[in-house]
Amino acid sequence: MTHVHFHCSNAERFVSDPRGTDVKDLIEAHRRAADLVREFAARLGPQDYRTWALHVTDGDGNELFLMPFWCVVGKPH
Repeated sequence: MTHVHFHCSNAERFVSDPRGTDVKDLIEAHRRAADLVREFAARLGPQDYRTWALHVTDGDGNELFLMPFWCVVGKPH
């Protein structure tokens, strides 16, 4: 088990995940990150989400990977 945090940001905002969650491995962390991006983008509605990104960090704050929203939900038409 690894404890990870999922933080969202764009140029104007940073939404921190202070609690984090336990995942089995990086594959599970990646799957959970993609689900969170979809949920977050759905809540944004018609707002342009292309500038948002999800930062996945370990318990020490080291970034494990970055997932731009557009990579998961595509670019708006």
